[in-house]
Amino acid sequence: MKVSFKGIAIGGITDVVLSGILGIPLSIYVISTQGLLGLPKDQLGIAAVEAIHSNVGLYSVQLFIGLSCSIFGGYIAAWLAKHDEILNGVLASWLCVGIGVYSLVFGKTSDSLLLHFALVAITPVCYALGAYLRRKGVRAGAATV
Repeated sequence: MKVSFKGIAIGGITDVVLSGILGIPLSIYVISTQGLLGLPKDQLGIAAVEAIHSNVGLYSVQLFIGLSCSIFGGYIAAWLAKHDEILNGVLASWLCVGIGVYSLVFGKTSDSLLLHFALVAITPVCYALGAYLRRKGVRAGAATV
């Protein structure tokens, strides 16, 4: 088994950065439609998170974005590693899992403890799925050649 530090680092960073970028339109939508524009800047982020978490549809969109980005992060890690795809994909979840554990330990989460723990636990599974999809695609391409 070989570990690709490049794949692990870039896969993890890809997930976190892409999740943030893709979350911006959702935040803008919530701020503009929920009457949050008049709030002071220091309260705006908290109010937007509360608005998203109190609406099942918006929260589902946020979860879809985050979990999809985790799958993509695992795919990127496996693509860069070019070997031991699943291992490198799962290891790429380091940053996202680390942020989740930090949030749990220091009480920085707005989710219930059980839900947040479940989301942290499912993150490496999403990365493994992305790595699996990459490995499957490579093998399918090799079989057709």
